[in-house]
Amino acid sequence: MNKTELKIKLNIRLPEHINIYTNDEDDSLYIRLEGDSISSNMQNDAAAFEGWGLCILSRLDSIKRVVVDWDEPSDKNGHYRRFLYRLYKIMQYFGDIFTIEQSKRQSLDLFVKEYYNSNNLVLNYPNSKAKKASNSKKGSEAYIEARFQEDKIFDHFLDVADRQLPVGVFKGNISKEASMFTYGHSAIDLWGIKDDALYIFELKKSTNKKVGIISEALFYLWVMSDTINKKFKYEIIGSIPQYRNFNRLYSAIEEERISKIKSMLLIEDLHPLISKETLYLINSRLNRDNLEMSTQYYKYENDKIELIQNDPNHP
Repeated sequence: MNKTELKIKLNIRLPEHINIYTNDEDDSLYIRLEGDSISSNMQNDAAAFEGWGLCILSRLDSIKRVVVDWDEPSDKNGHYRRFLYRLYKIMQYFGDIFTIEQSKRQSLDLFVKEYYNSNNLVLNYPNSKAKKASNSKKGSEAYIEARFQEDKIFDHFLDVADRQLPVGVFKGNISKEASMFTYGHSAIDLWGIKDDALYIFELKKSTNKKVGIISEALFYLWVMSDTINKKFKYEIIGSIPQYRNFNRLYSAIEEERISKIKSMLLIEDLHPLISKETLYLINSRLNRDNLEMSTQYYKYENDKIELIQNDPNHP
């Protein structure tokens, strides 16, 4: 099936700048990304190869694996390295159903050798307070995210709860020149600790329903898993910062008190292609390393936020 035929079969709109199709000669789904897609936000439809691949795999029984290909960008920058990291990690966990075109193997291997397998990868950490809700447009995702923390909505079941945890990764030192990914922007929306579990939340409004939430949540899960396992390390200069409760996270990691990571899709609604079967497929691979992805619905109405019991008919 070509992209148009696949769109009709799935009854779903497929994005531009990414070619998704099947080949009648095998049982594979092919995803090819254009150069601009690689350099865009990973939650954008045209960049979210993990989301599309996992959603379609769980929807169509005839598809047994995903093959990813891409146009090599002229600028091998942080966006491109983040893309290669995402590919490497999904193949670590989903290698039986996710692969890449053989011609691109050298590009991925070079990234792994020069960056991922280096022994001096460090993370940035908070050096200021997070912005208050009043500093964001009322009703925006940034506003709602801040309200979750300011209204202490998660405090009833988390020992520690805060927001905007940076996930910048650097080679050797924290600087723009040493950045492995895009510099200074990526952060986990909300996070918390309960017993031996680290919770990370990816918040979206109903106006932002994209399969890219899967790609984004997986990326943060990969980074924090690599952090808990000391692949990525915090190198603190001076005293341990207490901004955004970072000192409590740092202590839990250093003392090896975290053994599980739970990624929560904090949502009003989901893209229709994301199903219970999608999350089952994801967790069938994640659970082997005490990782998990699930959903938590909320309602924002009349400037009030309320957590909602998940409907059993929805993921």
